[in-house]
Amino acid sequence: MSSSRPRSFRLRERNSLIRAAKATEAYPGLNDITDAFEAFPSEIVKYFTLYKEIDAKYIAQIPLLHHKIDQFKKQPKTEENLSKRVKLIKEVSELLTKMLPCMEEKMHVASIAADRSIKYVDRINDDFELILKGEIPDSVRLGQINHPAIINDTKIPEIKSAQTQRSESRREALAAKKAANETDGDDTGNTTNTATTSNRAKNRRDKDSNANPKKRKATSNNATTSHSTSTTTSNSNSGNSVINNSNRNNNGANNTQNTSNAHPLRNSQGEPVYCYCNQVSYGEMVGCDGEDCKREWFHLPCTGLATLPRGKWYCDECKAKKNRK
Repeated sequence: MSSSRPRSFRLRERNSLIRAAKATEAYPGLNDITDAFEAFPSEIVKYFTLYKEIDAKYIAQIPLLHHKIDQFKKQPKTEENLSKRVKLIKEVSELLTKMLPCMEEKMHVASIAADRSIKYVDRINDDFELILKGEIPDSVRLGQINHPAIINDTKIPEIKSAQTQRSESRREALAAKKAANETDGDDTGNTTNTATTSNRAKNRRDKDSNANPKKRKATSNNATTSHSTSTTTSNSNSGNSVINNSNRNNNGANNTQNTSNAHPLRNSQGEPVYCYCNQVSYGEMVGCDGEDCKREWFHLPCTGLATLPRGKWYCDECKAKKNRK
């Protein structure tokens, strides 16, 4: 029969047998644990079968035993019934004598089955340790070494979606625009005050020049007499004015810096908070286009939006302000 089969089929069969033999030699633990799994139930099932047979013999005697005991209890305690009571007691004793060996045999079979189960479990555990130590490669047992799930956090590249990048860019642009507007407002106020002061001084000088000549003469004489005093005073005042101007400039710079970094809402740790939830900035956020919005930025899930909106977007408070206007 073997000669009638094609040569290619015979070669494939021989190669499969060779591979099976090599696998048996290379993985003894795997083969032994497979044999243990197959032999375990067939070995234990015969003890369970014997246990059930013994238990059936024991259970068959129980109804007769109860019947004899009930008859004995119903017999009156008289001399006439004494022989019957003795006979029933002997029958109950004989039944118990038959049942006790069954109980002992059940315990013996159960103990043997438990011992055999423990031996098979120990054999399986030993084979499993052998397989883990020498027959399963580390790449299969531990997984890939370069798997993304076990890469150190410092090596994970920061990957941001396009919507997150647009949201952050928009947030930075609005913050810079707001800081620039506040700085320009401060500079415009200072320039207006300076121009008003210079105009008032000029008007005062014009009025003095158009006044009475006698008054001008007295004024010039007084100016000549107190030249040294005014010089000293002017020098001291000029020094104070320089100091005051420098302090004013420093204060202006500090105010500008604080204004650009200030945020009206902060938590107990001093961190700026945003959104309806009064939490710090995280994840994708959408900026409110309202000019005087206190919260400025809102977490995308808190707004109920699935994606970042296109065009202008206003929070509920700013919408209410616009509707009132």
